[in-house]
Amino acid sequence: MPTRRPGVVVASAVALFVALTVLVATGVLDGFDNAVWHFFERHDSAAGVTAARVLTDVLQPPVDALVLLAGGIALSLRERRWRPLAVAVIVLVVVSGIVLGLKYAMNRPLPHSHGVGRRGFPSGHTAATACFLGTLGVLLSVGRERMRRRLLGFVALLTLLVVLALVYAGYHWLTDTLASIALSVAVLATLGLETFWRAAPTSQHIEEHTRVRSRRPPRP
Repeated sequence: MPTRRPGVVVASAVALFVALTVLVATGVLDGFDNAVWHFFERHDSAAGVTAARVLTDVLQPPVDALVLLAGGIALSLRERRWRPLAVAVIVLVVVSGIVLGLKYAMNRPLPHSHGVGRRGFPSGHTAATACFLGTLGVLLSVGRERMRRRLLGFVALLTLLVVLALVYAGYHWLTDTLASIALSVAVLATLGLETFWRAAPTSQHIEEHTRVRSRRPPRP
């Protein structure tokens, strides 16, 4: 993947995240969020809300965080290098810090909180599904572009289902989830930069290079 392309994606996603944060903080998007919420409220059902609750319980942030951490540990042990675990920990700390920091700073009411602050912005569920599971997909597919596209496509589908569940059941405003998607895209695009991985060949690549060198005839 060319370096310039993910660089543009990172800048665009960060700009969108900042713009959504400002617009939500100033109340500009409240009317839009209310319209979307009332639309789903008119079309909800007990079975649909139950399904949404089950999905968001399964894909809750602590579960996604543990999956990423376990994956980082397993990859580090398999490849005998610290980078996968380090990347997993850095993403967990940075993303959690941004999400929780904004939640406490803005203390945005949720659809069913009747105007009382409930730390709704941005959506932790959406950020955890998209960013934590997406990061694991990137770590699992270093150097394998086709596999990366498939894994990130699967994560995108899970994220879409989580967003629909959160908004459908009235757990979050739509803009809460959109901001988390923008943040996640910025993080995953950063991990997609070639320079991020170029200086860190896997142990498999190192072993292959060593075998090739050992087969070369000695110089006269």
